[in-house]
Amino acid sequence: KGIEANDSVRIGGGNITVTSDNDSIHSDGDVYIQDGVLELASGDDGIHADLNNYILGGTINITKSYEAIEGTTITISGGNITAVSSDDGLNASFSKDSNDSQDGRRMNEFETDGDALITISGGTIYLDCEGDGVDSNGNIIMTGGEVYVAGPMSSGNGALDYNGSFKITGGTLLAVGSNGMAMNVSEAEQGSIMISFSGSYSGEIKVTDSNGNEVLSYTINKSFSSITVSSPDLKKGETYTISIGDTYQTVTLDDYIYGSGNGMGGGMMRGGGWH
Repeated sequence: KGIEANDSVRIGGGNITVTSDNDSIHSDGDVYIQDGVLELASGDDGIHADLNNYILGGTINITKSYEAIEGTTITISGGNITAVSSDDGLNASFSKDSNDSQDGRRMNEFETDGDALITISGGTIYLDCEGDGVDSNGNIIMTGGEVYVAGPMSSGNGALDYNGSFKITGGTLLAVGSNGMAMNVSEAEQGSIMISFSGSYSGEIKVTDSNGNEVLSYTINKSFSSITVSSPDLKKGETYTISIGDTYQTVTLDDYIYGSGNGMGGGMMRGGGWH
């Protein structure tokens, strides 16, 4: 491991570069990152806390990892995070004293853990994952910040994955990945749209309102077959166009949530709506 502690790791500044076979930053208790510039390349987790992971600020660049950021809880209120992972990007999983394996990883990923929680209230997060993008064995709460997920094409994983609930009341979310495990949020106080389709696309995703005004745009240089997008600018009762290059689909938000994939191979297959 790179930086390791039994109780807690606290980083308040500085320039830190770690290349490690195991976790780049590891705590048997909590991790607190308030500031600093972190460049991490790990053969296992980029940042791992057996208990709670708190990221309040700083710049974190995880160029290689199995799972980028893992803990029983992950709380992100600020900072700029860019992460690449061969499995999950953000993973809130069982605490070490539950039915886990020796290294603290969950034994049953389909069982709901009431302690597992991801909370995002600020910051900008970019995740490029081959496993699940934002994954909680319990719940996810998003009240602010920006989250962009370039998720997996494997149908066994999804850009979003939660066993409890995902409530969004603020912030910008754009998550793309496979259609087999595609999920939308479960509760929303702003517009949230999930669409999935046969085949795959890549390139610029653009969301515009009925007047042609741009709500959101982002380029994904990776194949995907589902899109989940949420923004305070997506209003109930309004009509929006989601386009990928010259291909587009029009959606009317009759409710805050449009398209509720169940995460078990049954997203809203809307392939016929593309033009």
